[in-house]
Amino acid sequence: MGIPGPEIHETCILAFTGYDKFCEVLNARHVEGDYWSTFLANSRDEKVTIAKPGIGASAAVMRMEEIIGLGLRRFLFLGTGGSLREDVPIGSIVLPLSAVVDEGTSRHYVGPRERIEAPGTVSQALSAEAARTGTDVIEGAVWTIDAPYREMKSRARQLSGEGVIAVEMESSALFGLGEFREVGVGGLVVVSDQLFPQWRFDPSSSREGIDRARRLVVDVAMGFARR
Repeated sequence: MGIPGPEIHETCILAFTGYDKFCEVLNARHVEGDYWSTFLANSRDEKVTIAKPGIGASAAVMRMEEIIGLGLRRFLFLGTGGSLREDVPIGSIVLPLSAVVDEGTSRHYVGPRERIEAPGTVSQALSAEAARTGTDVIEGAVWTIDAPYREMKSRARQLSGEGVIAVEMESSALFGLGEFREVGVGGLVVVSDQLFPQWRFDPSSSREGIDRARRLVVDVAMGFARR
């Protein structure tokens, strides 16, 4: 496209939530407006790219395609979602190992599927870091839908009964793109609201969960950068 690319690194954090906080904590410097930021971790010059993707499957995949074109090979995302289970309260951290497909983007990469698995070793690294630090993380499947006002109760109950933990808007598309482009993709979804037994939203609890999840993402990203 003739767009000059910034200095880019193999590992990228996709900040669906907390982009500014990531930049603040990691002393990031802005590159190319609000498309990319890089930061110098310490004197060993370990670098990671931070990206601010759009919300939803198609916007996130479009941004991720552009970054892959610049040479990125590994992605860690941090987002929010709604709990489908009473025993997964607001503020819980979910590690998606697979995603139920209810969006329209992933089929253009991997064809029609009911579920898509997280590709690469990023999810395993997040799980290992959570165990090492004693951070409570719930691993399993999420439901990805790109029409949030069409999250029907009957569908939510069905998927909850099948063991699906939470609903969000990007994971299955990111996993499908990762598989197609052969890049690693994994991330964390913090529960910001609870669908059962009735809808609840608690911003203070979700913020605390986001802070814990952010630390995990940063630690794993830096671990990859040191390799």
